[in-house]
Amino acid sequence: MSDVLEFLPGRAQAVAARLVAALGRLVVRWRTTRRAASASSSHPAIGYLLLGIVAIAAACAFDAPLARSISGLPHGIARVFQAMTQLGTSAYMLVIAALIAILATLAAGRGPRRVGAGFQALAERAAYVFVVVALSGIAAQIVKHVVGRARPRFVDTLGPFHFDFLSLTARLASFPSGHATSAFAAAWAIGLFWPPGRPWLFALAGLIAFSRVAVGAHYLSDVVAGACLGMLVAVLLAHAFARRGIALRVGRRGIAPRGELAVREALARWRGNLGTKLPAG
Repeated sequence: MSDVLEFLPGRAQAVAARLVAALGRLVVRWRTTRRAASASSSHPAIGYLLLGIVAIAAACAFDAPLARSISGLPHGIARVFQAMTQLGTSAYMLVIAALIAILATLAAGRGPRRVGAGFQALAERAAYVFVVVALSGIAAQIVKHVVGRARPRFVDTLGPFHFDFLSLTARLASFPSGHATSAFAAAWAIGLFWPPGRPWLFALAGLIAFSRVAVGAHYLSDVVAGACLGMLVAVLLAHAFARRGIALRVGRRGIAPRGELAVREALARWRGNLGTKLPAG
């Protein structure tokens, strides 16, 4: 790694070295602070999985009727859903999370120790959101190409339950919805650190998921499955991060954020510094 850094200019070399060191500390912390998971068979993810299976099965009953009726939406409403569906794209979520993680890591090396700890905790939170969105998206892509379900536009020719397993074509990649997966994974992950915003986050995720049905890209059961998959991945990773003390911790009432006060202090200091740099009036 040092050989690679030598090709960078001085300032960029220092920044890259700091990021590499932070990444190295995160990896070491992940491996060395792991605690044995509870042997209890009542892991919360099992309950979520069972509820998800029931929800998907129930949604299947509405797949064909909804797919046929949704095609008659007024043009104006259809355009709104076309625009809304773009919010479920995971690329911008990953870019924003990565930028926050990088900037917070760089800021952690400056200022008082407590403020640095706050920015470090913020970087870990962004890393958690990034990993949740990335891994849930990868999982959705794997499942949809393994299952090979036909898209709703083929409902009248192939039926709502046509499967061509191990298919790589887009027209046979309906189950689950990748947009719904990313939207609900991000809503769950961000909601862990912003409890007051959970209703708004899940409402937005629900609208994004329904927009995939409204534009004819997925059946209702596809988006329900995507929502369940996204939240399941977020829950599993939350427990994995909490057991290692990264971004989250295991509290008396379940999983909770780490360094809450330090993060608030760091963000308050950042807002204060930003205000002093802005021109008056």
